[in-house]
Amino acid sequence: MRNTILTTVGVVLAASFIATAAQAASPAFCTSYATKALIAEQENLDEGCGFSGVRWSFDFAGHYGWCLSVSKAVANGEKMARKYNLLACEGY
Repeated sequence: MRNTILTTVGVVLAASFIATAAQAASPAFCTSYATKALIAEQENLDEGCGFSGVRWSFDFAGHYGWCLSVSKAVANGEKMARKYNLLACEGY
């Protein structure tokens, strides 16, 4: 139940960022975004969370390319969703 609530909160926050989206994220921002996505995937594996799919991969180019195709706000929403998933898994 807690995982569902935290995931729902993450989705709602991501949706609020989408509403403010206007301009594509910069290459520098996306390099940081993709690096953090890889770190989150390692934490997913280290903690045994079992998350999978495109959000949870070591595909730097995929994370980077996706980030370049969306606004900074949308990318931040995805980053926050990843964070909330990990927090729920780790029981915080």
